[in-house]
Amino acid sequence: MKIAQIVCTYPPARNGLGLSVFHFSDHLARLGHEVTVITTPAKNRPDNFVFNHKIFRPRPLLRFGHAALLPLSAARLAAFDAVHLHYPFFGTAEWLAWAPVFSRARFRLFIHYHMDTPGLQGLAAWAGAAAKFCQKKLFSSAQGITCASLDYIAHSRLADLYRVRPELFREVPFGVDGQQFFFQAKGASTGEILFVGALDQAHYFKGLPVLLSALVRLPGVRLTAAGDGECRSDYEKTAARLGVSDRVRFTGAVSAQRLVSLYQGADVLVLPSINRHEAFGLVLLEAMSTGTPVVATDLPGVRRVFHSGREGFLARPNDPNDLAEKIGLILNDPALRDACGRRARALTESKYDWEISARRLEKIYQNGQI
Repeated sequence: MKIAQIVCTYPPARNGLGLSVFHFSDHLARLGHEVTVITTPAKNRPDNFVFNHKIFRPRPLLRFGHAALLPLSAARLAAFDAVHLHYPFFGTAEWLAWAPVFSRARFRLFIHYHMDTPGLQGLAAWAGAAAKFCQKKLFSSAQGITCASLDYIAHSRLADLYRVRPELFREVPFGVDGQQFFFQAKGASTGEILFVGALDQAHYFKGLPVLLSALVRLPGVRLTAAGDGECRSDYEKTAARLGVSDRVRFTGAVSAQRLVSLYQGADVLVLPSINRHEAFGLVLLEAMSTGTPVVATDLPGVRRVFHSGREGFLARPNDPNDLAEKIGLILNDPALRDACGRRARALTESKYDWEISARRLEKIYQNGQI
């Protein structure tokens, strides 16, 4: 099949949305399909990415942050057997909703719903309002809607549509490369916890300030924050204000190889996200694959990635006290830490495989069924 994947951000940019589309595209290509990723122009050179599929980066007619209006014709898209839009993609998504009205060309549209977009500000809020106006037309015209978690969909802005037309939705979990993020048994406790995420305004929902507040309640524990962005200096000031800056290390951007080492060297990976912007958490899979337990907030979608009490623990959102308590459960019990880590690796091996997910997409494109 000829498949188009349309996404607002893509490697070499490193974020969960773009990386998930990269792996979907890579494995669909390995299955013999002709895959073209349509996305925005890259700001950086590729970094350790090998692309076995086509990438088309047209110059946007308009662009603001991750929002962009790409010059795509319905006739060009009609040449594909399946067109898969990864939502949100403000600007281009609205065009795709109305393109069939203004053209005789028709294309088979599928949508992967990555996340809601609460709390947008400024021009982003305006773009979100415009998207909401077109949302009903966009999603009702789709052949199918995929998602990483139906639990998330049931609590998302698509909840009403899901209740009325559940047959339209298919769960396609993300995966993890178990060879890249390889298992390593834990040694003696390091007393170190790890946060992985972009430190920019777009990823404010990752909740690093909540984790810094929790660190106050964990004397002697050290935090490594891997990632970079324009908000890094603000987080450094927050750490200083809370009196924990001597126990926090900001690494900046790290290579893929260095990231694996950070996972393996930590006692626990913490994902303290605060709202529905977080729908899954690829970093959870990466950490679990290396044998590192996880602590994440109890949010729709995220809470279905692992089993609380087996591979790690869930904490209440925006609650530093509960977050510190759940982290402490793992740090204070090396046997529990090791058991959670081994169960975490086993779970990624049995459930989170990119090839299995790609084959699910293949069947959806072919006949709309898993």
